[in-house]
Amino acid sequence: MARIALLARALDRPGGAEKSMLTLKRHLEQTHGHRVHLFGIGSGTQSNGERTAVPLLFRRRLYVPAAVGRLGRYTEGFLRFYKKVRRFNPDIVISQHELALVGARLRSIEQVSHILLFRDFEMCGQTIEADRHPVGKAAEKTLWPITYPLVNYIIQNTDVAIANSQFISKTYKNEWNIDSEVIYPFVEIEDYNVSGAGDQILHVTPTKEKGIDITMGVAEQLPDIEFLVVGGKVTSEIKHQMSKHINVTYMGYCEDMRTIYRQTKLTLMPSRWNEPFGRIPIESGASGIPTVCSNSGGLPEAAGINELVVDSENPNDYTTVVELALNNYGKFRDLARKNAERKRASVELQKFDRVLKSIQI
Repeated sequence: MARIALLARALDRPGGAEKSMLTLKRHLEQTHGHRVHLFGIGSGTQSNGERTAVPLLFRRRLYVPAAVGRLGRYTEGFLRFYKKVRRFNPDIVISQHELALVGARLRSIEQVSHILLFRDFEMCGQTIEADRHPVGKAAEKTLWPITYPLVNYIIQNTDVAIANSQFISKTYKNEWNIDSEVIYPFVEIEDYNVSGAGDQILHVTPTKEKGIDITMGVAEQLPDIEFLVVGGKVTSEIKHQMSKHINVTYMGYCEDMRTIYRQTKLTLMPSRWNEPFGRIPIESGASGIPTVCSNSGGLPEAAGINELVVDSENPNDYTTVVELALNNYGKFRDLARKNAERKRASVELQKFDRVLKSIQI
């Protein structure tokens, strides 16, 4: 039995990366009997299954440019968590995002095995999301030379790197010349499987980066089809844009996505930015709900159906592919379900077990 520390980001409202960490925690405890403690950013210490969360000043991206917040989270996260993790006395640290600096330091000073999970582009200094604003780009350019040595230290003090897609693996190979195992996020598809198909087209996260304006263009061209938009991150401008379409319903943040998938027939993901991967096509695919998506980053890899990938930002092109999917629904329903089965958590956790065995625990 090993003592394993998991370092995550948001524990009070977990995203995809944190959900994968929670699944990994259960697997390591229940399947292998390891002693596992999950550390992350949240509202406070939680006793449920050994989880320690602390609030971070630099957590919220809205208040400062992303590059500034990232540098702040590296330093503040280290100061807040290093002693806590060290007191746990782990044999292995599995880290992601800015808290990886804690794992790297323990590996450097105390030879604790360190597994680093690449979830996004932040260790490559690439601008994403709000950083497309000129102020964000200027902050990125100015601060990356300061952040670079921290990231280099993390890379140099990693025993095994794991990427969440082939796309991310290649990105880090090009940027840092580091090889990484490809293990998809741990999606327990049985938790998302619902019986029967709804009749709506789903869009998750109404932001420009996620292509909400493209989805609105498709909704305008398909007035007889109902569109469902979920996600709490929305501006007043986008909310007003959605309200113009009588066939669009905005639901806000949803804790249990099964309530959404019960209403869904097709998922639409016209993302503009290079998605590292994408859990939504796996989650919806568990119920045979196909995904029409952009040719961005690791998203086609996640969706797994080449015929439903759109290499365009033109709503007309998406409408054509949406109609193709709906007119051949039985075929694409089966392909979506098979894709989810191939990438389900149990399959990917077996790959992770082989990584653990390679560092001899």
